Amino acid sequence: MGFAVTDVRVTPDLAYARVFVEIVASDGGGEAIIAALQASASTIRSSLAGRVQMRRVPQLRFEADLTMAHAGRIDRILEELRVEDSARSPGIEGSGGVEAGDGNRPEPDDGAT
Repeated sequence: MGFAVTDVRVTPDLAYARVFVEIVASDGGGEAIIAALQASASTIRSSLAGRVQMRRVPQLRFEADLTMAHAGRIDRILEELRVEDSARSPGIEGSGGVEAGDGNRPEPDDGAT
């Protein structure tokens, strides 16, 4: 179980920073990791103050980055739709374009009139 910092968004006045973390855990312990990071925020901030040259080190707020979870959900939905579509119209994959000479568009004028 672990985490990775994926993004940090700092307010223009450098007073606050939202730290987005992706939880790398299969047991669903993400909330515990966020809570532990938030409980350690002042210690982490003090450590940062000694390492970075900034007039003000922002107060840290840790949040779960759900981007990958949302992307995975979208991928699953799209895959379900592809499966449903292929089940509805087998063998007609990628069709839907206009065929030449089907009456939907005029034939080119060859100048023979």
